[in-house]
Amino acid sequence: MSENLIPFGSSISANFSISPQAFHVLEKYIQDNQAVGLYFSVEAGGCSGYKYDLSLAYAPVSRSGSSEQVITEGEKSISIFTPLLAIPLLQGTEIWYDSKLVGGGIKFINPNAKRKCGCGESFS
Repeated sequence: MSENLIPFGSSISANFSISPQAFHVLEKYIQDNQAVGLYFSVEAGGCSGYKYDLSLAYAPVSRSGSSEQVITEGEKSISIFTPLLAIPLLQGTEIWYDSKLVGGGIKFINPNAKRKCGCGESFS
């Protein structure tokens, strides 16, 4: 799977990667909602301990406790803001898009997850 991913990151980053299809879906979603990028974090909860939080960012999150990472494909780019405390839990995560009508959408492949729930939205 990893050979088709677009890497992105900075000196303090989670070294995420994203599939081209996920990039295009997310970039359009950001534009359609007039946001400046995405906020990617984790929250306590879900059936496995942590759940992913991927939401629109309407203003840059430029606090010292966060990292901005820019993914570029061609002339388009996406800014992703991640709290530094979430980086150890998200290190190396792959973001994919599954176009299936049932069970499709954004998917996460997280090498740090010891276990995950059946729906793929939470992990421990």
